[in-house]
Amino acid sequence: MQMANYLWMECLPYWKIDNDELKDEFTKSTGDWKEKLMNNELRNYLENIAVINNLDEIGCKYYSVKNLNNQNQMLKEMDTISVFHLNIRSFNCHHRALSILLSDMEVKFDLIVLSEIWSINIEFLRNIIQGYTLLYDLPTKGSVGGIGLFVKDNIKYKARDDLALLKTINNNDLIENKWIEVEKNGTVMIVGGIYRHPGGDIKKFSDTMDEKMKEINREKN
Repeated sequence: MQMANYLWMECLPYWKIDNDELKDEFTKSTGDWKEKLMNNELRNYLENIAVINNLDEIGCKYYSVKNLNNQNQMLKEMDTISVFHLNIRSFNCHHRALSILLSDMEVKFDLIVLSEIWSINIEFLRNIIQGYTLLYDLPTKGSVGGIGLFVKDNIKYKARDDLALLKTINNNDLIENKWIEVEKNGTVMIVGGIYRHPGGDIKKFSDTMDEKMKEINREKN
């Protein structure tokens, strides 16, 4: 359980600083403290491409396992696809911690997306999460990287390999990605798991993703 808690904490902002340092961050600097918890550039981009008019309707919040379990009944009644993502940094090393974390959560997500699964023992681990089917794209240069999508057995889906990004956008840009089309309660969604290795051309990658989003949007229309 200690490793599972560590994986959760590592995903949160300011997780390495103490209370005094956190207080200083918000009291001694200028500007609205709420702005410090938001990536406005990303938010503005999402607002430009979003189908809904108000991103606040998504209800993006931080939850502890206990808080999330308190929302379990509400989540069960939702018609939309539920997705859980974690950068696991080696599925082989951390699969036990992930299993503990998922068992602590009463919410059973339709999709579990894991980035940086690495390429070690993947075939052995593909059945480690019962009730799910694993789809994956592994790194071709070395063992680090990769993306895995666990799809719940009662979810209708089909692979969308036609949407896959090239493994290399430039010679130095390494990407693993997996795309599926899922259906739940009459709603069809396209879900992609993407891992971009560090050190590449971020602008080129962003431009490529823009084109991919436009392609998917044209398909929807």
